[in-house]
Amino acid sequence: MPIVIFVLLFLSAIVTSLGSYGTTKAMVENELSRALAVTLAEKGGTIARQDTVKAYATIAGNRFGQVAVVMDDATLRRNIRIKQLRERSFMAYTVVEGDVRDNIVGLPEEGKISSDTVMLAVGGVRRVGEKNYSVAIKSYAECSAAMIFGMSDQRLPALMAVFSLIGMTFVAIRMRRRQADIDARGVAMIGGLVYDDRSCSFRNEKGEEIRFTPMQLQLMTMFCQSPSHRLTKREICDALWPKKDDPSETLYTTIRRFKVVLESNSRLRVHSDRGRAYHLDE
Repeated sequence: MPIVIFVLLFLSAIVTSLGSYGTTKAMVENELSRALAVTLAEKGGTIARQDTVKAYATIAGNRFGQVAVVMDDATLRRNIRIKQLRERSFMAYTVVEGDVRDNIVGLPEEGKISSDTVMLAVGGVRRVGEKNYSVAIKSYAECSAAMIFGMSDQRLPALMAVFSLIGMTFVAIRMRRRQADIDARGVAMIGGLVYDDRSCSFRNEKGEEIRFTPMQLQLMTMFCQSPSHRLTKREICDALWPKKDDPSETLYTTIRRFKVVLESNSRLRVHSDRGRAYHLDE
């Protein structure tokens, strides 16, 4: 049971760590979105001029399809409140026809975290038949998973993990010492029972002494000494009641009480072979 508790604690530490990581990543995404909104409010229409947008739209339409344009922007960096992200942040925009958000080409997300997409309509008077262009803008930060992990609060998960590892190590050491003590005191029998030479008693897997009566103890010893763990009715009666003419009733009572003690303290079960013999197995 202790080892199970410590394993569950270790798994809880992993879940808590991932939760903290996810919370920090969401915080970074929200900060990029906030800083982008503030930057766009400050810069207004200068963020993407109409003639520039048309030029990129022409290039994209004629040769390359959608093109993402990357911009280093001091205003964006100034508006980011997370110090670790300022020098790693930039904007990128994609020129799209109309204001459709579907199938907008962005930058590869690997090693980056991005904000929400902001759509800006390109202003100005358009001639009849002239296309309507919009600009899809996102802010990015070069931010690896390791960096996010380092920014997240991992103190509680680390404490839980250390405590669980120490606990599992302590339990493992105790189990090894207990096994070494068992090996020094006796020989493991079937069902996990161990005979202790010093106290002339049987112990269960937890090292607890089984409270056999003297006659039950003698019977258990006979079962263990038998290679097949099988005893005939005659063998038991001759050993336990050598002077009694018909000890059948006494035998049945003894076996019944012996089974209760044995089966409640081990994995062993007592089986009867039509009343002629008895044997132990798991």
